[in-house]
Amino acid sequence: MQYNLEQAGYKVSVYHTTSEAMDSELTNFDLYIIDVMMENKEGFELARYLKQNLETLHTPLIFCSSRNNEDDVINGLDLGADDYILKPFAMKELVARVNSLMRRRRITLNKSIG
Repeated sequence: MQYNLEQAGYKVSVYHTTSEAMDSELTNFDLYIIDVMMENKEGFELARYLKQNLETLHTPLIFCSSRNNEDDVINGLDLGADDYILKPFAMKELVARVNSLMRRRRITLNKSIG
């Protein structure tokens, strides 16, 4: 995923755990892609954290997950996600979804994804 997004021109930061992400400076990103099944906690918890922070509240968010039950998808969207993509997915599709969100946000400079 990182490679494909970088090839599309995005600067990508990767965090493997919710704690690692929460301990980082998360306000400098134009978009968040969160795996629902992070190593130490659910990605839903990270999304709640981001949506409660005034500096990250309006930053677009995409969930990706192998958990494809309807309740998880609805929960993710209700938490404020702009998209929820189910694994496995084609990298071209993910890049297209990211590009679409970025176009809607009219972000053209300093592309970065966390």
